[in-house]
Amino acid sequence: MPEYVSELNKRMEEEKAKRLDFYNFITPNMKAEFINGEVVIHSPAKDCYTMVVMNLSTLMKVYVLKNKLGLVRAEKALIPFQRNDYQPDICFWNNEKSKEIKPGEHLYPVPNLIVEVLSRSTRSKDKGIKKEDYEAQGVKEYWIIDPRPGKEKIQQFVQGEQGIYGMVAETDDTGVLTSFAIQGFEIKVEAVFDEAKNLEMLAQLMG
Repeated sequence: MPEYVSELNKRMEEEKAKRLDFYNFITPNMKAEFINGEVVIHSPAKDCYTMVVMNLSTLMKVYVLKNKLGLVRAEKALIPFQRNDYQPDICFWNNEKSKEIKPGEHLYPVPNLIVEVLSRSTRSKDKGIKKEDYEAQGVKEYWIIDPRPGKEKIQQFVQGEQGIYGMVAETDDTGVLTSFAIQGFEIKVEAVFDEAKNLEMLAQLMG
């Protein structure tokens, strides 16, 4: 047993050193994450992916800023969890949590809501270890979006009383979603996948 504990401590120290190296390695122009002791660098995304991120983050940002509910950031917000560091596609922090965000810092607190848009390389992590970490660290709401043309879908998970995620909605581009973390934020899902519909909804939010 002492040998096992010693080996475990050694591996934890090695992982800690790797994590510090990761912080020194990444630059503002990179999208990279630290997962299970390894650096994961993301390749350029397909247009359907970037369109969805842009469409939804714009709607969220406009609504949150207009109603003074907190902050929204997309793609480059690095968030440390217990063992791993992620750069989610979209994050929302309420007013209380957003006070912890300092302009000169590159590490962000755990958000109230996270959105991940699936790609071939991230699908298993977004539905697996990331979902587990987000749940364990108290991310109240988690959206998983499939952006593939003809297969567009959003799954919405919300934490229950025991802190366990339950899927409260699974809808294609004909549905409507109402956020639990962003008070009053309700969108037609088609506005996430269609730029013309996105513009219509943006005009409604701005009006």
